[in-house]
Amino acid sequence: MNERLAAPAMELLARTGKSFEAPVSGSSMGSTIPEGSVVLVVPSTEPRRGDVVAFREGERVIAHRLFFAVRDHLVVVGDGYPVPDLPVPRERLLGRIERVRRTAEWEEVPGRPGINPVPRLAAAIVALALFISPLLARKLAAGMIRVRSLPERSDG
Repeated sequence: MNERLAAPAMELLARTGKSFEAPVSGSSMGSTIPEGSVVLVVPSTEPRRGDVVAFREGERVIAHRLFFAVRDHLVVVGDGYPVPDLPVPRERLLGRIERVRRTAEWEEVPGRPGINPVPRLAAAIVALALFISPLLARKLAAGMIRVRSLPERSDG
């Protein structure tokens, strides 16, 4: 399917309460949902903390783990990233990733790998900022994303 048509088609399926399968490209979910996998998205308006959720981001559909839901925004982090995405307005939520197919068999979506406190703390900071202002939360998250993308410094 043409990528420009895929996101609107998936959104239409979710809005009508229909589950759908979607191919995965990219590495933001690390080994939890590797590139080339297929996921089963189940429409859900009330995902739980720790669920992997699918949401619309322009012409793309993104799958990241939900850390916090604050008012009308979601704070999500890719398992392969140390900082959260920009806060996601709840109306862009398509559903919850219920299963992943990495090979021939469908599997449950694994829990978050390891116990790294950095993503949790960063997500908590963005969630707290949402109580003050969505704009402030966006600016904080954008700053974290910029820092994440800086090349590592070598002191030697």
